[in-house]
Amino acid sequence: MKKIVIVFFFFIACYFSISAQNNVLISYVQIKNNWINVFDNNGKKISNMPLSDNEVVGIDGTFFVVLKNDWIITYDMKCKRISQMPLSNNIVKCAAGETFTTEKNGWFIIYDKYCKEKGRRPK
Repeated sequence: MKKIVIVFFFFIACYFSISAQNNVLISYVQIKNNWINVFDNNGKKISNMPLSDNEVVGIDGTFFVVLKNDWIITYDMKCKRISQMPLSNNIVKCAAGETFTTEKNGWFIIYDKYCKEKGRRPK
C-alpha cells in the first residue's frame, strides 16, 4: 500500500510539473551586453543567445522574431530556431497571437511562427 501511495504522488507531482512548464510564457526579451535574454511571466530568465547580427523585432508569448542579415527568423522561449524566411522587402510590424505581421508592397501579410502565410489584406 505504501508503494502505491508513493507512485501515486510521483505521478501527481509529474503532472503538475508538466502543467506548470506549459504555462510558461515569454514576457520580456532584453538586449544586454551583446546577449538576447528571454524572461518568463514570473520575471525569471529562461534562456539567452548571442546578439550577433540579430535584431529583435517582435515578441509573442511563445516565440520571438528577429532579423538577421536578409532573413526573418523565429525562435522559441529556449532560443531554439523554429523557422526562417527571406526578408525580401518585408517590414515586420508586430507579433501577437502566435502570428507576426509584415508589410510588403501595400499589403499586410500575417504569418504563423513557422513562417507560413495565414492571410493578407491591403494596407
